Amino acid sequence: MKTLQKHWKSILSIALSVAVLYVFLKDANEQDLWTLLTDLKWQWLFGALILKGISLSIHEYRLWLGFSTPRPPIHRTMQIGFASALLNILLPGRAGDIAAIAMLHKKCRVPIGVATFAVGMVGFFEGAIFGLMMLAVLLFNATIWIEYLGSELHIQSIQTITGLTLLGIVVVVIAAIIGRRFVSEPPDHQEQFSPISWLKDAFNQTGSTLVNVRYISTNVFASVAEVWLMIAAFAMGFEILGLESSTLVLTPLLSWSLSGLVLGISAIASIVLPPTYGAGNAAASIFILGLFGFNQTQALGFAGVWWLISQVPTVVLGLPSLWAMGHKTS
Repeated sequence: MKTLQKHWKSILSIALSVAVLYVFLKDANEQDLWTLLTDLKWQWLFGALILKGISLSIHEYRLWLGFSTPRPPIHRTMQIGFASALLNILLPGRAGDIAAIAMLHKKCRVPIGVATFAVGMVGFFEGAIFGLMMLAVLLFNATIWIEYLGSELHIQSIQTITGLTLLGIVVVVIAAIIGRRFVSEPPDHQEQFSPISWLKDAFNQTGSTLVNVRYISTNVFASVAEVWLMIAAFAMGFEILGLESSTLVLTPLLSWSLSGLVLGISAIASIVLPPTYGAGNAAASIFILGLFGFNQTQALGFAGVWWLISQVPTVVLGLPSLWAMGHKTS
C-alpha cells in the first residue's frame, strides 16, 4: 500500500496513457495501421534518427555553453546531459533535470546555483526559439492556417504561444536584473548546500551571463539549429510512412510546420500524458493531422514513428552516458 501511495502519479499516468491509446486504436483500422508500420522507408527513418541525435548533441553542447570560463570538460558535461535526457523519459516531473544539476555539482564541482542556471537556460532558449518559430509559422501564409484551423483557433494559438514565450522572457529578464542589482558579490562555492547560496549563485550567474552578447548570440544560433533539426526529424515521419493528405498537397515546409504544431500540442499533453508512453503525441497527431485531411489510422502511424524518433536516439546516447556517470567518481 505504501508503494502504491508513493508512485500513484506514475501509475495514474500509465493508466491514462493506456486508456487513451486503447480508445484511439479501437477507432482505427488495425489492419491498415499494421500495414503502414511494417512498410516503412528505412532510409528515411535512419536519417530522422541521425537528425534527432544531432539535435540532442546540440542541446547538450548548449548546456556546456551555460558555464562561465573555466568551463567543466565538454565531454563530461555532454555525458551528464545525455544521461539526464534519458532519465527525463524514464521518470516523471523532469527528474532528469534535477539529476543533471546534482551530477554537475558532484562530477564537475559546479556550484548548485550555477548548475541550476545552466540547466534552466537550456530549456529557456529552446522554449523561446520554438515559440518564435511557431509564431512565424502561424503568421506566414495565415490564410491557409485559418482555412484548416479556423479563425478562432488560429488566433487563440497565436495568443497562447505569444503569452507563454513572453512570460518566459520576462521571468529570465527579472532574474537577470535581480542578479545584477541585488546580488553583486561573488558566488559562494562552499561544499555544503545552502538554499541562500543556491539562490545567490543562480541569480549572480544569470545577471553576469545574460549581458554577454557573445553568449546570447551563440546560444540563439545553436538553439535555432537544434529546434529546426528536431522538428525536421519528426517531419520526416511523413516520408517514412509515405503519408498523403486527402485535402492538401504536402510540401516540405508544410510537413515541418505540421510537425512543429504536433510537437507543441504534445508538450502541453505531456503534463498529463508523459511522452514515454506515447499517448500524448498520439492525441496531438490525431488532433492536428485530422484537421489537415489525414485519417486516424495515418495519424496513429505518424505518432508511432514519432515515438521511435523521439525515444531511440535518447536511449542510444543516454544509456552509455548514464553507465559512465555511474562508474566515474571524479
